Amino acid sequence: MQPISALSIQVIPQYPAVGQSVTLSVTGINGNLLQFSWYKGPNRNFYNLILSYIPSVNPPQINGNQYFSRASRLPNVSLLISDLVITDQGIYTVSAQTDKGPQQESVTLTVYIPVTKPVVRAISSLEYDMVTLTCRTENAENIVWGRRNDRLPSDITLSNDNRTLTFSSIKQSHSGDYYCEAENVISKTISDIYTVTEKCRNVAIEISTTAAGIISGSACGIVFIISATFLLYKRYVNPVRKNNQGRYRKDPLVLYDNIPHDGKGLQFKCQDTYGELKG
Repeated sequence: MQPISALSIQVIPQYPAVGQSVTLSVTGINGNLLQFSWYKGPNRNFYNLILSYIPSVNPPQINGNQYFSRASRLPNVSLLISDLVITDQGIYTVSAQTDKGPQQESVTLTVYIPVTKPVVRAISSLEYDMVTLTCRTENAENIVWGRRNDRLPSDITLSNDNRTLTFSSIKQSHSGDYYCEAENVISKTISDIYTVTEKCRNVAIEISTTAAGIISGSACGIVFIISATFLLYKRYVNPVRKNNQGRYRKDPLVLYDNIPHDGKGLQFKCQDTYGELKG
């Protein structure tokens, strides 16, 4: 006998997530129910059987090869699955036998995972004079870039999946607070703010979160100046000061011959490079 297509199965909730419970709700049974079975798969066979229920036998429930303790039958033939895991997703088939004949229907269960909070990272290319912002996240079906209190520049390039945003060359008009937003059908989350600014003679990029500032590099060589000053002091100035006889003292103009005689102090030429400030 061919099954009668009277059954329907609805997934409740429509987008179940990992850790939640889901009901494969059955409606439309024709006639008086004699028995029913649930299968993990599109076919009715012993290897796919989760459970069978026959009210006229004792015990009425028989567990099959695909049975698991988180799956339980409901009085109305529906199947309840609690504490969902990814491996629960797939095709489920219910088969019901009534006094009107056999009835069967299948449904596909998808288990969703919330997106992770996006993290923006900057990649710079000195060779091609480009800066690329990358939005790193997982389980996202859609990614959108934005700039706080302003539109995105018209001359940027977005990748096909919107995961990267590229500046061919940083301009003053590119300055601003950028972020990316990741979403899927069950969740949406946004990254921390990242600030892009123009620096020095050419290009630099500062990347910062709203939490704190951690300097990882500087286009203007701030770290170099501090380090160089300390080394010069330790190597030349300190020994001279310890010479309490005053019989020999280095000429400052010789020791600091890289300092212009304009009273501005130790100088370091601004580099055409990129720095990253993040927190």
